[in-house]
Order: sequence, then C-alpha cells, then structure tokens
Amino acid sequence: DDVIIEGNRFSNQTDLSVQCESSTKILLDGNIITDATHCAIEMTSITDLMIVNNLVVESTGSDALADILSCTNAKISNNTFKRGSNKAIYADDTSGLMITDNYISDCGVVTSGATAVVVSYSLNATVANNRIFKGTTNRQGYGIQTIGYAAMIHGNNLTNAGVAGDILDPNSSLKRDNI
Repeated sequence: DDVIIEGNRFSNQTDLSVQCESSTKILLDGNIITDATHCAIEMTSITDLMIVNNLVVESTGSDALADILSCTNAKISNNTFKRGSNKAIYADDTSGLMITDNYISDCGVVTSGATAVVVSYSLNATVANNRIFKGTTNRQGYGIQTIGYAAMIHGNNLTNAGVAGDILDPNSSLKRDNI
C-alpha cells in the first residue's frame, strides 16, 4: 500500500485537496495546499500515517484543515496550518496520535470560537511542542481541546492561543511546561 504524496501544490480545490481512505503507510510530505473549499486533508482508516513538512493555508468550508479519522499510528509534525475556517487539526478515534512541532494560527476565520487542535476519543494521544496563536483574526476560541479520552499535552507555546483560553481539557495530563 505504501503511498507517498510529496512536493505537490494543491490550490482552489472544490472539495477535498488530499483524501486517502483504508490504506497502510501514507506519507504526505512537503506539499503546499491552499484555498480548500471543504477540507484540505482528510485521512480515514489509515495505519501508519505521516503528515510532515506541509504548508496548509486557508479553507472556506466548515471542516478542519486536516481531518484525521479512525487512524492508527498517526504523526502530524513540522507543518504550518494557517487561516482555517474552523479547526486546524481534528483527530477522532485515532490511536497512537502524535501532533508535534507544528505552527498553527488564525483558525476560526468562519466559525468564530473554533479550536485550533481538537483530539476526540483518541487513545495514547500526544500534543507537544506546537506553536499555536490566535493570530490577527482574533476569532480562534481555544488552542487545544480534548474530548473523551485524556491526552498528554506538553511543551506547547500557547501564548495568546485563543480568545476564550489556551486549553479546554477536563481529563488530560497537562505538564506545567506549556507556555
């Protein structure tokens, strides 16, 4: 199954820019994805997913810039996500999730109060060393939100991450090294 999507430019897509489903070993690396009208990246039921070194800018739809759904061993790292109409990253029912070293800003452009990173019912999830800012639109609600299961959240720069607060998280292990 090994699929490599590398070094492409996707712009002004009318639905999904990059969509993969029911596969093994997907690498999305070094792509530029702009002006998505629905969702820039949608990955469903993928084992061993890596989304790294991408620039993902602007969506006008109601979904996240990156939807990660029912995946196993997903790593989202060293990406830039900017001006999402809703969330930057939404991960649901994804075990072994690592969201690390990303730059995220200006989410909630259309959906005021949206959260930059949402981790929902995902076992063994880590959100670490990301830089998350509400940006110039001043509409991003929270920097990080977890729903359902706890996540390890540490080392994130959340200075001015959201107008409502930095983290909305009743269950997770929060280390004091988030700033």
